[in-house]
Amino acid sequence: MSIDEQMLPYFGRHSGKMYMHGKPVKFGYKLWIVASHTGYPFHMMLYSGKEKDKSPGDLLGTRVIFELLHPIREPLSHTVTFDNFFTSYDVLVKLQEKGFAALGTVRHNRLRGSPLPIATDVK
Repeated sequence: MSIDEQMLPYFGRHSGKMYMHGKPVKFGYKLWIVASHTGYPFHMMLYSGKEKDKSPGDLLGTRVIFELLHPIREPLSHTVTFDNFFTSYDVLVKLQEKGFAALGTVRHNRLRGSPLPIATDVK
């Protein structure tokens, strides 16, 4: 299963419309999606902006992952993949505790002192 964002094109006037510089679809609604390896979407959420009642310790990516994976009944039969927006040491530990296998690229500042070697010279 893959978790990522997607823009739903929309050019009209609405307060929920977003602009994302550098994306192929620059104007529209931002969706968070969990999809199968074939691209079939299982669950999606509309991003509606900053949440006021969020827990202070959780990153947006962490909250999105667990909201999207909430309907999954058999975590042992799924491997979850995502990009570096979602990946952190904490999210990988929480996914392991819930029984999910996970794979993702990681930003250097989200390693929290883990002993992973950093590739500096990629050929």
